[in-house]
Amino acid sequence: MADKDKGGAAVGGGLVGAAAGVGVGYALGKARPAKAAPEGKEVIVVFELDEATRASIAESVAAALEPTIKELAMVPKEQKQIVFKHTVEPLQGITDHKHVPMIKTVKTITIHFPDGCDALVEVAVGYSQDKRLLPDDEYLALNDATPTWNINKETDSDTLWVEIKNGDSVNPHIISVFINYEEA
Repeated sequence: MADKDKGGAAVGGGLVGAAAGVGVGYALGKARPAKAAPEGKEVIVVFELDEATRASIAESVAAALEPTIKELAMVPKEQKQIVFKHTVEPLQGITDHKHVPMIKTVKTITIHFPDGCDALVEVAVGYSQDKRLLPDDEYLALNDATPTWNINKETDSDTLWVEIKNGDSVNPHIISVFINYEEA
């Protein structure tokens, strides 16, 4: 590398830029010729730069690296899970509210409809008192299925709720709802 007294070198910035996929392809100043390199070897050219040019190159490299640096600094938040599991008697319904302090984003919802539900058991999931997460309106009703929906919805409440309505006139059904969320 060049002497620091002579304004630094573009080599350091160029190598940093190249390593990060940044094309630092400009440098103003006087070039010193490098010694002839043997065939198949790299040649490093050193440029003496004035302070303004060095600052401009450093700023360009920093701006190009900023999104990558921010991405690397972001630690994925740990997801937590809350489970609603209820046996609902024939022709009955239940609404269960759970207080979940620090909830910020509902990530996924999984609902287990056991065999025998025959689309007679309806489920809705929401937050606050009346805001829906799944489905937007009406209810979900399946048989022998455990689907998962990606929600990724920020909530403005610390309350989650599940409403289950059993339309089967003969059998009770056990419904489980799993909600994965991130805390604020």
